[in-house]
Amino acid sequence: MVLINEISEENFILDMSDNSPADARGQGQIHIGPEQQQEGAEDTVVPEGRGEVIRNVFSGDHQYAAVLLETDTHLSIELWLRADSDAGRPDALFQCRKFVEKPILAPMIDTRNAYIISLSYNASWISLTDATTDFLPKPESGEHPEGVFGIYEVVRSNPSSPMTSDQCAVALERSATVMSLPDLPNYYGHGKFHIADDDDDDNIKKEVFITCNGASVQVYSLYGGWKHLHTISLDHPERAGARFNVAAEMIMSCQGRLFAWVVHETDMVAVYDMEQGSMFSSVTRTCLDRSQIALKTALAISDNGVLLAVYREGTLTTHFTKNGTLHQVLRLPAEFSKVGTINFIRGNSQLIVMIRQEGTSRLLTRGLLINVKDMSILSTFSTPATGHLQGLRADDLNTIPYHPVTLACDDACQSAMSPLCQRSTEATSSGLHFQVELQSTVVVLPWESQDLRSAVVTITSLDGLSSKTFTIPPACDYEDWWLYETAVFLEDRGQLVVEGQGVVFIWGLPTSFDGDFTLVLAWLIGPRNAEWTTCSHSQLYYRRRCALTRRIHKVNDDDNPLMWIPVKPEVGGSAPQERAKIMCFLQGIVVVIYTSLQASEAFKRAIFQYVGLHMSMEVSGTNVLAQVIRNWTPENYDSLEQFMAAFLASPSGVMHPTVESVSYVRLVLLCGRKDPRSIGIARVLIDKCIRQARAAMDVEYLFQIMRGLPELLDPKHLHSVLALHTLRRLAYFPVSSRKFIINHHTIAHPPTFRLWPWGRHMRPLHLCDDPILQLSGKRIYDPQNDNYTRELFVAPFDMLWEVRRNGTVSENVNKLTTAGPLHLTQQFLRAALYKLTPERNSRVRCYDFTLEMLDNPALTALVEYKWNTIGFKYWLARFLCQCCFYLLVLVTVLMQAYSKALQSSEALYIAIISCSAIFLYLEFLQCFRGWARYFRSMYNLVDLLAFSIPLAAAINQLLILRDITSSNEVTTQLNAGLFGFSVPLISLHLGGRYDSITDDLGSDNWAFQVLMIAYFFFTVILMLNVLIALLNVAFNNGDMSWHQVWLRNRMRVVESAENMSYQIPGFRQAHNWFPREIYYSVTHEQAKAYKKRWVPEGEGGDEDVLQEKGAQVVLLPGEAGVGETAMNSQMPRPVTPPSKATQSPILVSSETSTVGDVAASPATRPAVSHITVGELDMTLKKQDDSLRSLFMELERQMQLQQASFEDQIEKMDARFQQQQSFFQAQNEQQDARLQQLQESNVQIRLLVEQFARLHPATGAQP
Repeated sequence: MVLINEISEENFILDMSDNSPADARGQGQIHIGPEQQQEGAEDTVVPEGRGEVIRNVFSGDHQYAAVLLETDTHLSIELWLRADSDAGRPDALFQCRKFVEKPILAPMIDTRNAYIISLSYNASWISLTDATTDFLPKPESGEHPEGVFGIYEVVRSNPSSPMTSDQCAVALERSATVMSLPDLPNYYGHGKFHIADDDDDDNIKKEVFITCNGASVQVYSLYGGWKHLHTISLDHPERAGARFNVAAEMIMSCQGRLFAWVVHETDMVAVYDMEQGSMFSSVTRTCLDRSQIALKTALAISDNGVLLAVYREGTLTTHFTKNGTLHQVLRLPAEFSKVGTINFIRGNSQLIVMIRQEGTSRLLTRGLLINVKDMSILSTFSTPATGHLQGLRADDLNTIPYHPVTLACDDACQSAMSPLCQRSTEATSSGLHFQVELQSTVVVLPWESQDLRSAVVTITSLDGLSSKTFTIPPACDYEDWWLYETAVFLEDRGQLVVEGQGVVFIWGLPTSFDGDFTLVLAWLIGPRNAEWTTCSHSQLYYRRRCALTRRIHKVNDDDNPLMWIPVKPEVGGSAPQERAKIMCFLQGIVVVIYTSLQASEAFKRAIFQYVGLHMSMEVSGTNVLAQVIRNWTPENYDSLEQFMAAFLASPSGVMHPTVESVSYVRLVLLCGRKDPRSIGIARVLIDKCIRQARAAMDVEYLFQIMRGLPELLDPKHLHSVLALHTLRRLAYFPVSSRKFIINHHTIAHPPTFRLWPWGRHMRPLHLCDDPILQLSGKRIYDPQNDNYTRELFVAPFDMLWEVRRNGTVSENVNKLTTAGPLHLTQQFLRAALYKLTPERNSRVRCYDFTLEMLDNPALTALVEYKWNTIGFKYWLARFLCQCCFYLLVLVTVLMQAYSKALQSSEALYIAIISCSAIFLYLEFLQCFRGWARYFRSMYNLVDLLAFSIPLAAAINQLLILRDITSSNEVTTQLNAGLFGFSVPLISLHLGGRYDSITDDLGSDNWAFQVLMIAYFFFTVILMLNVLIALLNVAFNNGDMSWHQVWLRNRMRVVESAENMSYQIPGFRQAHNWFPREIYYSVTHEQAKAYKKRWVPEGEGGDEDVLQEKGAQVVLLPGEAGVGETAMNSQMPRPVTPPSKATQSPILVSSETSTVGDVAASPATRPAVSHITVGELDMTLKKQDDSLRSLFMELERQMQLQQASFEDQIEKMDARFQQQQSFFQAQNEQQDARLQQLQESNVQIRLLVEQFARLHPATGAQP
């Protein structure tokens, strides 16, 4: 923003605030005074007085400023160059001036808002638009006189080089060449220079000039000479007689390639794409209070084109521009109901809302700063009454002078820390009394029990008659438990701190007796001996050394000083302290998830609210819930599935659709490669997304499913049952704005042969059979469409194929610099280059659908739309080329057989060889994409023969037979072949024509006659009936699947045509054939028949996956009764064998809550309602496939169990060997001891014998 402070009539200051972001070039104040304007004044008659500044604008490089001044009779355009002066402030050097005479109007009419000045990126062009016809009466001639509109070229002192500080502009000349372009002569309206795509620094080549007169938008390109690109037709504005004001709002609010427009007499805001020249999406305006009447509808689009802000009648809403999904809603206070303008600032994180002064519609004296994430009002500010805020360019609206509120705690607080106060009681201002104590709790695990502590809070009412308790169970994750050591209240904060062994919970106290506790923060800091302190503002801190600094910078603890880290919910940044807080925060999310599994309902609600608040938050380049899913292991499967089912069924488990979010379904399916049991979590997520999407009637909620379809439909992974079930539930998805689509649509008519094929289809909607529609920027109202009673359903193209967003396709082939489509010859060359390397340049790839999956009305409508628009043309070109090839071969053969004139046919043979090689190369490309799928069809083999035989014959004719000069040589070479043919021919002739039973057929041998009757019965009657039955089965199979086969073949053609459209510059801009989603209609009977066919009675078509998991489902607003025609059947739950690792612990305390898993009932076999052999066979095949998939899953689980058993057996063998070796060692030791004892006995015996010999007399006594 630029603040113009009008100091006097001769002086003013362009103030660029010092609080601008770092990317805003040119900060400070530019002083413009009368002493500077005299240096370069023109030698013309200058009106008295300099005039009042009504508009100003900066160039894109922030070096030039253009100012529009107004007097009673003239308008003055001044161009200034910014230059740094010695006074320490940037001054402006006067360049040139242009005077324009104003039209004569009534003296009381204020026309300052009717003029808009715009400056190109490098200050080469200046535009002045005129919208004064809103103030003029309509002339009798029907046309207004020429206004002051003009596009002026800045004439430089040295035109051969770009303008610099030492080169001044000498004049502003009105370009006659530019003014002669379409719709510019005698133009009344608004316009500006705009850059539709500013991803890189080459902004000059992308700059365009856009105009809007309330009826249409014209887009002109500047680079390489001015030229008209296209015209976008608009609906009439909402307020009759003020279309130029609405046009000015559109001009000022457009961002990037998008702009918004209020649709006449509806609650819709249409978002247009100026590159495509078509409608991008539509948004429904929301109003919460009809008593507050606003002057207008204010619009703003974010810099990245993701969000659209809409203000109407006291309500400010934000929507996703991709499809109009409501993001946030805010009802402004009554004193701020007169909104003037709204803009996104500070990297699209905040909204600035300018409020109009009472009694006037021009002065914007107050403003609001609003947080975009939660639509909370951050602060208010005021502007001087003598100034006004003026926008620069659409992507420069982020330099508002705003001073944020400073926090109470700063770096000075860390110098005066005090230990954590041991306050076990707290009395709040609401009159409630709280008391907390730690109670012993025994946690019984399947293999052991632990003595831990729970924090029990007692709440006493104001009168002291009522009391209740709130229990905080022991913190845990899958492996560890933490012992609480402290539970205290923070003074003057109304918060409870529970910490122990590195875990800290901060709880917000309820304000009423019936209120709930709120979890403010949950951290796992890691070290067990953290030092907890508080500052003078009762802010909690802990002291530790940064582990990241020690690991990254390789420093010792002596060089890594202790630092105080505040315990606050805000996380973010790249500093070591902030990164440490991020790790604590992410680990704390995991802790609260596992802690909530064995807690009370009040505790679970607080945990669900905490996780739901941070679910979509991006920290450290990842998503919170995605980080939790990445920590999935087969051991904690049951715990995570139980939490996900309960969390998504709660009101806090709402997954908001965002473009940049991570696909949780895809992450779970990736985990399923390790263990198929994770598919249960994927089923829960898919069911939640579909329920939310149907409740809101918004396909954007299906983003999670669409991003996971590549993994879900991958034939390498056994997810076919879940994929088929998901695709059937996505059929017949209802739309929310049926009337708007009926009035803004284009019908994709199927190709038909007509007398005048170049004419347009004029068939109305009610006469079309199953029409397929797409949004159109032009409003087409037909009273007959009001009688069209069929329901409309939406189908996004993400269901059909995967778009490679990071592929090697050149992103510059479809930029705005292409004024129109290429010539037909250039398009053919581009297509030929694409065919040389199709895999490298493939942008989209269709999913590998089975025939059963293709029996889906949404997929059928998607393929039919592409076939009607681009696929049939692509196929027709290929078909005509093949027809020419076949005619070429036929003519060559006929000329060789019947032509009597001797003429050379070498050119025909060369043409046949070339064409055959090209077609064989195309067949090889099809084969390369899938060998098994290619050879599965016999028609591909026929194609190979159809191209190989002419190729071999042409090579033989051209290279071998062309050198034969005598027929004797031909006969000599064919002798061997003729001999090999004649020998079997003569043998068959001599041994044939006899019948061994001819004489017996006329005899009276009754045994022979009986055998012949039996023979003819089995060979003629029985076998013929079997053949008829087999033909009936084959016919039934073909009759049931021919449409899917035909659809799959068309899908491959459409895929090739879609990829080729990316390779032809300007093709996608010239043709409106590439929407994000299409709309199709069917009768109620068709939808009911589809549901009846795939949801037979008895399978529980309306059951809920979340209810199956044992969770209490909370329906979203408007969910009941939405999408009755959709298929909502659920698949049988995979069988999970019980194991020790998946058993949940039991918490024994005053508030014990045991959550068990509800066993799923087995799926009921569908009843067979058809009795034909073919349908019975198909039904049995389907059941066999489902049983086979279940058996494969059971086999995989048994393999996993077998692997675990083998590991246990190996461990037991190792233990047995250790024990055996131990026993052997003990036996050896005992043997050694026995041997020693024996040796000692021998020695004793020898001593006794020697003693006896020495004393014989003693030994002789009795």
